[in-house]
Amino acid sequence: MIPMFVQEFAGDNDPLFEAEREEALARARELDRQRRMQ
Repeated sequence: MIPMFVQEFAGDNDPLFEAEREEALARARELDRQRRMQ
């Protein structure tokens, strides 16, 4: 499931928002990975 804050950025093609979205996705993946490790 994709967090809400990631979906907010998904529809915007503005490069700044694109960078934000990439960062948010990377953070979400990292958190998800850490959660599974426990």
